[in-house]
Amino acid sequence: MIWYKASKQANGDYKVTIATSNHKADNGRYHSHVYLIDSQGASQGLGGVQSVFNITQTHGDIEIDKSNINQGMFDVVIKNITTPNGLKEVTVPVWSDVNGQDDLEWYTASKQTNGTYKTTVRLSNHQYINGLYHIHLYYRNNANKLEGVGATTTTVQTPAPRAFIEREMNSLMNEYNRLFGNIGGQKSLYISPVDGTEYRLVNDSVQPSASSIKLFVLAAAYAKAARGELNLQQRYTVQQSDIIPNQAVTLNLYGKAGSNYNLDQLLHFMTSTSDNSATNIIIRHIGGVDAVNNEIRRLGYNHSTLNRYMYDSAAISRGVDNYISAQESGDLIKNIYNGTLIDKATDAAILEKLAHNVHNYWLTANIRDKAQLWEKPGGSPGSGTENDTAIIKKNNRAYAVSLLTYGATNQNSAIKQFGEKFTNIL
Repeated sequence: MIWYKASKQANGDYKVTIATSNHKADNGRYHSHVYLIDSQGASQGLGGVQSVFNITQTHGDIEIDKSNINQGMFDVVIKNITTPNGLKEVTVPVWSDVNGQDDLEWYTASKQTNGTYKTTVRLSNHQYINGLYHIHLYYRNNANKLEGVGATTTTVQTPAPRAFIEREMNSLMNEYNRLFGNIGGQKSLYISPVDGTEYRLVNDSVQPSASSIKLFVLAAAYAKAARGELNLQQRYTVQQSDIIPNQAVTLNLYGKAGSNYNLDQLLHFMTSTSDNSATNIIIRHIGGVDAVNNEIRRLGYNHSTLNRYMYDSAAISRGVDNYISAQESGDLIKNIYNGTLIDKATDAAILEKLAHNVHNYWLTANIRDKAQLWEKPGGSPGSGTENDTAIIKKNNRAYAVSLLTYGATNQNSAIKQFGEKFTNIL
């Protein structure tokens, strides 16, 4: 029961508006009584009325699709959506039953052509834990408030670890510890075979990305294009204001004001030579920094973040940087390789872009003639940032690896040697 105060109208009537949400938006019979309070503060009942309401309820049916569970993911599909308060966003928090909510991740669901919403839960975000998973559903309404809608659970069982893969990864970890044990700074590592859910993860805190953030920008552009919201054949004439005045970081577009390219060509420049001017043009066409991050979140990655444009001197002077997670970047390139990020055709196009990196300073420096490689590295000598995220394939077997280092000055040789270890075990 809630007491409401009526307001006097210009014609002498009194009126009050009652939000059914104050009464849990329940269907059925509502009782309204009217009381008059006189000048002495005494109340007098004037009567009452009953009304029956059939109120549209906030609703959504949660379905779980585990057809890709052996590849380390399952889909959450939301059907039969009704929301009287409007709908701005569908969010799905997910966590495993083990150790409470220590692996809680909020996923953003995307609207599908059939009117449903879907998000992919990537088990790499949950340490590939087997057992019970909790899935809750929230709508963000037009008032920007979260409404709890429902919940369900599902049981996950991934394939048992393969003994030979465990031996290989133990060997890789021994080599990592040998090479990096005496190297300072901050280091993160993720390794996983592309055909399984086995993995190793070291220190999964986010680290400065340097140009490695471009892997996420690339995925964001293709995700938007796959929905028909970005035309990669669209032409663009390079403006002088687009060009970062440093030829070392603008290998393709330096001195090319007035040149005309399509967005697909600019994506090639961004990934092959790591052209920073091309990257900034792509970011603007996606919709800006926030739009890129929205796409990254829709792909299921919540911690890697674009915070500024490339070589934005004002932002850099304020200490603003871009950050990635080794686990997320390694899982991202693994899903690209497997065709499980967006769709097989789109992922194949992304993978092709990653086959032309010219900067052979890191993991792949000494193995270019020994393996098939797809990668997006990034380095910033001034901060001691040297990162590389790659697929290394030999003898029809492949590993995804993401190695991030920050704040050291003597790690480059170790990074190159670690890359060689993959071709030794494959």
